[in-house]
Amino acid sequence: MSWARLLKRVFDIDVEHCPHCGGNLKIIAAIEEPGVIAKILAHLGRLAEADSVCVAMAGYVESGGVGRQQATYAALVARIRFDQGLLDEAEQGYRGALAARASQLGADNPRLSGLQFSLAEVLAWSGNVAEAESLGGGAGTAAESINESSHPHVASRYGLMGEILVLAGKAEEAELLLSRCLASFDEKGVGDLWQGVEARYWLYRSLVAQQRLDEAGLELQVFRDNVSRLPVGRSRRCLATLATDDRRLETSPALR
Repeated sequence: MSWARLLKRVFDIDVEHCPHCGGNLKIIAAIEEPGVIAKILAHLGRLAEADSVCVAMAGYVESGGVGRQQATYAALVARIRFDQGLLDEAEQGYRGALAARASQLGADNPRLSGLQFSLAEVLAWSGNVAEAESLGGGAGTAAESINESSHPHVASRYGLMGEILVLAGKAEEAELLLSRCLASFDEKGVGDLWQGVEARYWLYRSLVAQQRLDEAGLELQVFRDNVSRLPVGRSRRCLATLATDDRRLETSPALR
């Protein structure tokens, strides 16, 4: 007898039929890895539940987990702390993850660039833009040295560096990188990925900083049309600035 029928017989739990329409259900995946579960919950904005998963993960790290798994868990905890607005804890987590991964790969390994960019993003939001720009620039050079066929998210790193430059007040340099990011996504036919949507937001911010309000208005409309694709924590940070920016764009013909 299948496990589904055993559940029905013993606990009266029917996992084979929809409780609303009675139609047949099928299992898409059984997810057991806590890191994946926490990522999904965080993406949906269910940070309290993701945090409870992270407690167990953090316990594993503190008990002496080593290498890539330790770094993965520490980085995921840091990402959730970032989405919760706990910047100091996020910074500490990313520094720990980076140290753990560097001890395995070596401090100069280009595959550390993902963690370096994540740490740089947190530093930029914390106001430490000088270190963020330095760290992000070095990570960008390392990312470009990785063959794109084996590392499909290299283009998104341009978007992250563009975000850091916007926060550092370097709008023109940011615009170049963000345009490069979006062009790369479009070439690959994946412009609707959330990383592309977020890059569109930071391009909008860079144009506002340059007082190019008509162009900024057009980018803002595209962003608003696709904001639902963003992870909840990221969309919350982006949308928090728009109420103020909307007043600056009221005179833009693009928004009339």
